[in-house]
Amino acid sequence: MKVLPKINFTQQPCENFREYSCGGWLQTNDLPAYMSSWSLKKRIQQDQKIKIRNMVVTLRNVASSTSLNWKMKHFYESCMNLDNIETDEGKPLKKIISTLLGGWHVLKDFDVHAWDVTRTIVQLHSKYSVSPFFKIDVVPDDKVSGQNIIQISPAGLGLPDRRYYYRQQDNKIVTAYKQYMVDVSQLLGATSGDASIFSNDMFHYEKRIAEITPASKQEDPYNSHRRFKLSKLKEIAGMIPLLDILQSKFPESNISDDTFISVVSPTYFSNLSNLISSSDRSGLNDYFMWKMAEAYVPYLSVKFREIVKIYMAELTGEKDLPPRWEICVSLLQKFMGFGITASLEPNIENKSGVVAVVKDVFENIKDSIITNVNKNNDLGPELRDHVINKLDSLTVQIGLPDNMLEENYVNQFYNQLPIQKLDFFQNVNYAISFVKEYSQFKLKSKKEEYGWLDDLVSEDPKVTYNVASNKVIVPLSLLSPPYFETGYPE
Repeated sequence: MKVLPKINFTQQPCENFREYSCGGWLQTNDLPAYMSSWSLKKRIQQDQKIKIRNMVVTLRNVASSTSLNWKMKHFYESCMNLDNIETDEGKPLKKIISTLLGGWHVLKDFDVHAWDVTRTIVQLHSKYSVSPFFKIDVVPDDKVSGQNIIQISPAGLGLPDRRYYYRQQDNKIVTAYKQYMVDVSQLLGATSGDASIFSNDMFHYEKRIAEITPASKQEDPYNSHRRFKLSKLKEIAGMIPLLDILQSKFPESNISDDTFISVVSPTYFSNLSNLISSSDRSGLNDYFMWKMAEAYVPYLSVKFREIVKIYMAELTGEKDLPPRWEICVSLLQKFMGFGITASLEPNIENKSGVVAVVKDVFENIKDSIITNVNKNNDLGPELRDHVINKLDSLTVQIGLPDNMLEENYVNQFYNQLPIQKLDFFQNVNYAISFVKEYSQFKLKSKKEEYGWLDDLVSEDPKVTYNVASNKVIVPLSLLSPPYFETGYPE
């Protein structure tokens, strides 16, 4: 009954199989104006956002500002309070750029001789979670069970793929991206002429970064993911102040030249060091401040959000921005994903039955694989024993464990996250600082759950495998019709 309505029986399957198999669904599911694609999975994600909104807007007023409910409620309300956001316009961002980061060349409030390159890139990475040139993550250490490790990798580009930078200059997406840079810098105070020069210069600078950025599908996974001491990385990428950045980002983790980190594409970092050494200070400043502006523009007034909409319409075909409530829910999921999940899971209908069915399916699949491995005569005895031992110890985590659902646990988890009433931009900065503290805690903690918690509470749920704990991770939010029903096929 779930499949038949999606079929278009007016079409012949041998003539147009896609229209036959999906035509009924396509006719009854219009593409939302603010999305470039629509699917059953996206519908499940949309339903989840509606549940979150309904939960947050019906939260009772709570007296304690230290409780998760208070923080979720007032973060959401500050995001929905457009009057304050419109009054501030671009002032909160411009204040950070001009007074805390040393100014922006294109805005003419920048002293090329006084500006500190190292201090700025350290602040961007450690204080504002902006990722010029490369990004920093804390990931499970596949060499040491139960431990996490810092990973650095190419940060990506302003455009979605390096190939865009080799298109003709009159290409509509290239033109739209350049105009986007012009519009943002002008709204922050640049003149039309200066903004146009900045836009062209920045596009060509990003093209230089694109030239050294690896095409991920072409890289050898073994050679592109390497484990280095910081001292070794310093030898091949001496212009990158990585020790300063990591010590500032993880001040309690005793980072030193002897600290091991995971490096994705060491060649990129070697080439990046050469690129930085050949970059003038004004060009570096323009790039750093553009990355800062690009990251924070979505949190500003409607003037800024409108130019985002114009750019995204050309880039992806999305004709509008999501409804404001959906933007605010997405930010809650980004910054308080664990809290949101911990609030929703206890109210899932027949949760214990869902978990029992998934565990049963998991064990049946595992048993079937073990049987097939034992029957496989092509495997040597040593390899077979290793695989069997790995399968025997393989477990599954479905939703959050009970202890992490307790109110005291959740409130303590968010203890270091302050939230103010109605000050959205400040709340975003508080949340970014909290995520930084959480990353530091993950790096220090030996608790297994901090290796897979992010996978369980992601806005984009998917079944994953955690290597370090040998565990399959199944978010409960994914276990919804038509993908899952406890009574099917019985």
